[in-house]
Amino acid sequence: MYGSPIRAQPGDILLIENPEIHLHPGVQSRLGDFFPFLAKRGVQLFIETHCGHMFSRVRFEIYKKNIDSSLVAVLYKPSRDKPFQPIGINSRGHFMNCEDAEIRFPEGFFDSTLKELLEIS
Repeated sequence: MYGSPIRAQPGDILLIENPEIHLHPGVQSRLGDFFPFLAKRGVQLFIETHCGHMFSRVRFEIYKKNIDSSLVAVLYKPSRDKPFQPIGINSRGHFMNCEDAEIRFPEGFFDSTLKELLEIS
């Protein structure tokens, strides 16, 4: 029997693949509230996502001090042939490398929408 995130207890581990599928962007963003809620209660989450809305919301929750940045780890896979890259998020909601220096997120994840919005503005 599969578990439910609603029934998850402290110490449980949840593996979630693409939770954003078929959800409205506003609801995708709200997942960025729900998952930190679970993590703050001791549930360890492994989430595979391509959802910028959810990702941005988690960063915002870190910035607002609603979740500690040390509870969030990002593993970015730039391509099938390249290894995962660990990317941190500091207390200001900014991405950082393994040396704790602020970095831009790797090209290709958040950049296309921003480029398009800047061009039409």
